[in-house]
Amino acid sequence: MEPEFDHFQSQMDSDNTHQSTMFNVQDNNAILMSGMENVLQSPRQLQAAAQAQQQAAAQAQQQQVQAQQVQAQQAQQQQQQQQNQQQQQQQQNQQNQQQQQNQQQQSQQMTQQQLQQLMPPPPTSDTSNFNDNISYFVYGSQFTVPRRYSIVKCIGHGAYGVVCSAKDNLTGEKVAIKKISKAFDNLKDTKRTLREIHLLRHFKHENLISIKDILKPNSKEQFEDVYIVSELMDTDLHQIITSPQPLSDDHCQYFVYQMLRGLKHIHSANVLHRDLKPSNLLINEDCLLKICDLGLARVEDATHQGFMTEYVATRWYRAPEVILSWNKYTKAIDIWSVGCIFAELLGRKPLFQGKDYIHQITLIIETIGSPSEEDICNIANEQARQFIRNMGNQPKVNFANMFPKANPDAIDLLERMLYFDPSKRLTVEEALAHPYFQSLHDPSDEPICLHKFSLNFEAWDLNRDLLKELIYNEMLAYHPEDPQAPYYTDLNNPNFNLSRIQSSSELFNLLQQQKQQIHQQVNQQSIKN
Repeated sequence: MEPEFDHFQSQMDSDNTHQSTMFNVQDNNAILMSGMENVLQSPRQLQAAAQAQQQAAAQAQQQQVQAQQVQAQQAQQQQQQQQNQQQQQQQQNQQNQQQQQNQQQQSQQMTQQQLQQLMPPPPTSDTSNFNDNISYFVYGSQFTVPRRYSIVKCIGHGAYGVVCSAKDNLTGEKVAIKKISKAFDNLKDTKRTLREIHLLRHFKHENLISIKDILKPNSKEQFEDVYIVSELMDTDLHQIITSPQPLSDDHCQYFVYQMLRGLKHIHSANVLHRDLKPSNLLINEDCLLKICDLGLARVEDATHQGFMTEYVATRWYRAPEVILSWNKYTKAIDIWSVGCIFAELLGRKPLFQGKDYIHQITLIIETIGSPSEEDICNIANEQARQFIRNMGNQPKVNFANMFPKANPDAIDLLERMLYFDPSKRLTVEEALAHPYFQSLHDPSDEPICLHKFSLNFEAWDLNRDLLKELIYNEMLAYHPEDPQAPYYTDLNNPNFNLSRIQSSSELFNLLQQQKQQIHQQVNQQSIKN
């Protein structure tokens, strides 16, 4: 019976378990139904929440748009302010620039109205007041000239002084007047002034600038500034080369021909220019060229101290023998300079733009090739000789490739001017006879100077008073009406031999003696008459 009981009990336990499970399911269903009720109630809430979110998003977007608009407006305002500031700054800069230009123009030149107020032009028929002086102020310096000259404007200024263009009321010509301020303070510069005045007074050539007058001071004691009146030119070759003005082969040919034509006249007088460069070649609008600035000129056979050592020519146009201190200079140094200028005309830039002596000679050798050992032996400086040898064998540059548009005859002429060995360069006469100038060359129209120069005064250490005396002496040559004009002594006269003089005082005494002799001769001639 027990097993049955056990079986039954087991069945009962099973039924109870099933019943318990049923109760649990019912409980779960009740929970689920309760959750469903909650779910059925949420759409209204969700819709309200969604609307709230949409409104919030719309408000946020609107605020963002408004913020962007505000930022854009602020940026636009800021940009406008910057533009206004830039415009104001530009206007201010323009005003400042205009003021500077006005000030510069006022300092450089006088207006015609100011000139008329300062110096009413005298009638051309009345020359009685032409010798009366009138003063201007140019760059803070007093510029005093006779009323014969009407100052137009300042055309240049520098350490040397001031240059003004003017009209000669007596002849109607346009002239340039250069004032050399405190001309006797620096003896080296004074000697340069004397040299240039002396040479240009004797040179009479179409391609050399001419001195028309040296203004006479009130007295020799007041002779402190030197005023030189010369031809007025429109520009110089440097300005033309650096301008956008196109240069044809005819231009180059005509300019170089005139350089050589003027140089022939200088060389025929036994003089070396020594400072040929584009800025020392003055040009008129009709392409007439005139060589100027002979302040560094020397005679070729000079043996006095200082001929070799004094500063010679602007570095870019110096011949190799000048840079390397050869034993002797010749006229070939000027031919080298002409060659450099010729190349600059062809290429519109300097051929050898050396930064210093070493760089200059390096550029030269890299362009025209290494010199021969014989040429190197002519160099006095051992370090210079060794430097050139260390450069090795440098090939010559083909000028036809460097200047592809140049006339072949121009290339040939250029090469013959730029030999390292000065003895191999063309002379000025040979250059003029080159085929490049076939249409221009006429030996009968290429005049030479009729007498040689000695410039003996170069050998002496002249003092201030004696240099003033010599320049005053040169000035008298332009003023035959001056009572002292008969006492003028030509320093280039063969009878005026400075080699006999041992001191400045002796030279001064000689000048005085010669003037007294001339004075006596004039008096004797007057008595006979």
